[in-house]
Amino acid sequence: MSNEQSAQGRGPVRLANWLTAAFLVATLIWILAQVTPSNGQESDHFIYLPIIVLNLVETTEPIPSTPTPPPTPTPTLIPELIFLETFDDEVSNGETPSSPQPWTDENWDISIHQRDQDRLYEMFEIPAHHGANCEPPPASHTITSYEDSLYTCKNHMMTSIYGASNDGGYGLIYFTPNRLVDTTGDFMIQFDMSTHRTNHVRNWVDIWITPYDQNLQLAIHEFEPDLQGAPLEAIQIRLLQENLFSVTLHENGRETDLELNNYTQYHEVLQMSKKTRSLFSIGVENGRLKVGMPQHDLWWHDQPAPEMLTRPDWSESVVQFGHHSYTPAKMCEFSFFPDECFANGGDTFHWDNVFVYPAKPFNLVHGSPRLITESTEQQTFTAASPAPTNAYLRFAGIGNNLEVSFDQGVTWHPAVEQAHSKTTQNLHFRSYWMPVPAGTTTVHFRGQPWGEGNNEWAARDITFWAKESNPERQTAESRSLTPVEEEFFASIINGSRSPDSFFCDPNAANRTNSWDAQNLGN
Repeated sequence: MSNEQSAQGRGPVRLANWLTAAFLVATLIWILAQVTPSNGQESDHFIYLPIIVLNLVETTEPIPSTPTPPPTPTPTLIPELIFLETFDDEVSNGETPSSPQPWTDENWDISIHQRDQDRLYEMFEIPAHHGANCEPPPASHTITSYEDSLYTCKNHMMTSIYGASNDGGYGLIYFTPNRLVDTTGDFMIQFDMSTHRTNHVRNWVDIWITPYDQNLQLAIHEFEPDLQGAPLEAIQIRLLQENLFSVTLHENGRETDLELNNYTQYHEVLQMSKKTRSLFSIGVENGRLKVGMPQHDLWWHDQPAPEMLTRPDWSESVVQFGHHSYTPAKMCEFSFFPDECFANGGDTFHWDNVFVYPAKPFNLVHGSPRLITESTEQQTFTAASPAPTNAYLRFAGIGNNLEVSFDQGVTWHPAVEQAHSKTTQNLHFRSYWMPVPAGTTTVHFRGQPWGEGNNEWAARDITFWAKESNPERQTAESRSLTPVEEEFFASIINGSRSPDSFFCDPNAANRTNSWDAQNLGN
């Protein structure tokens, strides 16, 4: 406290003390005058006066006042640990393409799977949302190409797939950013997504968080009929048929479903929509795992975070976003939209504003072609750039005795499957993950037919992955927020986007979501 402040505090106190003393002295004189006899003789009455001790010493402390509570701190986000994907598709002068555009990005790894062997080259037909000129739903356009199953219109991205055939058809899409999230402390994964589901029993989305060395290209829940199950270590956040998200822990190959804290389904708090994209949030804050919809204060999970997330290998975890479709023509009578389901049970999900924090990049190398089989024109994958140091070859494949060569076919190596939780026969695609020599630019594939039908072997969705070998470069170079990030985080701080206390003032819970509202009707 300054001398000036101290002097200002002493003045009022000193004046109050002297006024009080003067009043008491005057009162005492008046009382004595009343009890003294007029003839000057001593009175027989005793007067008992309380002893009053006055603090006539100059006070050195100010009068205490109610302290002003400190302002709520504004969270500080480190720009180089931010990952934000807005799927903007401007071509020039703020204009967007006039038709749906296939979506690929150097920062994303995309895997697309359909179980049926006769669908290696072409998907089952589906009426995907948005018209041929990007008109909003219910307008649609027909797609059959794998390359068209992820596409953009009006600055957001769609995934669309139809896992047809009533004898066990299964389809899925995974899109994975080249970022590793650190779950050992507070972290956050958020995304905007449409809430309409043509068949809520047979179409769903999920998010997998997996330590880098355990990542599985085609991860799936144990009870699903296709593929190889789950990674040995992972956490899966899955949209159930009840329109709420569950959490399953995969630890040492064993599954544990976490108990839900809230059974409210999202269609009880909002109107399901193909057009409006609602905010979903996954993360840990102050040691608690939270999964839900912050704008509706709806949290399906709000409980102590699993201990496994704090282990060192989880500091570099892969985040996969999935869209699943399992024979969606079945059980349409239970759908919220039975007529639409019976017409075509496949679904389109709309995605926007994918946010991951804290996240650091890893090297992702794409190449071509997407699909290699024994009958394709070539059996060689050509990378867009040489494999970095400590790189891994990642692909999905099917067939007997799959082999790869990194030296133009001089030597061959058995393809190595990634560890997984379920024993499967060779009639399922499998996820492969194996070291690739630094500097490699081509990978040759070969294999043998599989199954009773002498089906052809295949390898698809091939990439190189590598963590940065130089620890000093394991985060992106220091930078400032981009204009898009500044706008995005301004909407967080002022409460117009999310009331989640990880980012902004929790008192913003009743504010509207202007960030999403501007996308209504898209």
